[in-house]
Amino acid sequence: MSTQNTYSLMQRADISPGWPADSTKKNGRTRSARTRIQYGAAVQIDANGMAEPLVPGGVFMGIAAAARLSRDEVGEYEQFDNVPVEDAGTWWEIADKAFAAGVGLNWNSTTGRWTDAVAGGAIVSTPGVEADQAANGNGHLIKIKIRRKR
Repeated sequence: MSTQNTYSLMQRADISPGWPADSTKKNGRTRSARTRIQYGAAVQIDANGMAEPLVPGGVFMGIAAAARLSRDEVGEYEQFDNVPVEDAGTWWEIADKAFAAGVGLNWNSTTGRWTDAVAGGAIVSTPGVEADQAANGNGHLIKIKIRRKR
């Protein structure tokens, strides 16, 4: 089986960032977007209960799951859109660099991609997230697994 090494905005919907890669029951929790959020981005919840992209100092709450397709949208939610925030399951995402399957992943808030780099600076800790498959390098479409916080 060949491995995809690059990502295109013309990717099939079922294998693009933020789309489920398994049949895990989704939690259905939505939050209003404080600002623009890319599909598949790591999300934090602000003091007013609104979703925003995860930044250094923030607490990981889940990912912005993709919920719709449109030629006019580039895989993102606009300010005040309802954002499904998912905290469990297996999801299609984009790698920031090469890493092995099973390693713990963190969010690179600068590139908006997943990495196995140690948290610090622009790399934000995302407890419970691991690589479901290996990544060959930057831009590689991968599956990540999120284990719900208990």
